[in-house]
Amino acid sequence: MNPTAFSVPLWLRLAAIGAGVAILFWLPIEDTHENIANAFALLIAVLLTARVAFSNHIRRIRLLLRAPLLGIIAGASIVPLTLLLMAFKTGIHGHGAPDFTPQQIANLFQRTPYFIVGGVLIGLGSVVRLYTHAIDKKTEN
Repeated sequence: MNPTAFSVPLWLRLAAIGAGVAILFWLPIEDTHENIANAFALLIAVLLTARVAFSNHIRRIRLLLRAPLLGIIAGASIVPLTLLLMAFKTGIHGHGAPDFTPQQIANLFQRTPYFIVGGVLIGLGSVVRLYTHAIDKKTEN
């Protein structure tokens, strides 16, 4: 095994499996609330961002610079992921009327700036966390 190969942390793998199982349980339920699809999209975006952030190929200083950008990308990806989940759920059910109304989809697009701002804030928060963790390690030595 290559020692420089990327290894995904166990907790991240288990979280991805748990998210997949939860989505599989959600799909057959006749549910018309977009908030649940939104929550699953948020979970997927967080897992994908954590996957990139925990990559061995990104050095800590680069991650400090890229964390806000990763937050923007994660926040901006929530709406398309939610739309994919909504379309997939509607297609699985196969009945004539869609599960989600056009008003719910319009409301989803209106929330996009909030998701992006939230992603930036979380990215900046992770920068502060990484920076203070590095300072704590230096003071211990």
